Amino acid sequence: MFLKDELIFPTLKPFLKNHDLRVVANTIEGLVGLEDKQIIPEIKPFLESKDQRILGNAISLLIDFEDKGLQPQIR
Repeated sequence: MFLKDELIFPTLKPFLKNHDLRVVANTIEGLVGLEDKQIIPEIKPFLESKDQRILGNAISLLIDFEDKGLQPQIR
């Protein structure tokens, strides 16, 4: 069973605050491919992460947005 696109981010968002860094990294990775602009402000803080996997997944997600022309304006 698949969630409708508009339900994916609200369902996964709480996991971005999990104390387990692996859960956070997996959550960010799971958001790649969505076209929901409300993700962008939630992901920007992870560009400061000291965890390399979280940082890499955040960058990948924002690059994916840019590739789709959704301009994340990360500056």
